[in-house]
Amino acid sequence: MAESVPKADTLPTDILQTIFLFSLPPLPTIDFEDSPLLLRQVCKRWKDVAETTGDLWNIIYLRIPSPRAYERIDWTFHHTILEKWLSYTGDYPLTIEVEEEDPED
Repeated sequence: MAESVPKADTLPTDILQTIFLFSLPPLPTIDFEDSPLLLRQVCKRWKDVAETTGDLWNIIYLRIPSPRAYERIDWTFHHTILEKWLSYTGDYPLTIEVEEEDPED
């Protein structure tokens, strides 16, 4: 009888953390359709593992809108997400890359 492949929710935490780290884009952004924020939406266990894996959160890329777009931005929402993101880094060194959008965009 062939052994079944373990379901993701039965994987040991350290293996799941490694898989999560490999899922990161080169420059993670505040995007709910990409890692690491996407990982928090799968199930409670993944949310818990993601939020306690500090090196998932120690790099963030922020694209600051041009001044003309400021009034269209929900800054409270972005502040809340960024505050949570930073809280998940734990003791890991933090890298923040900031770029201003081209005013012509």
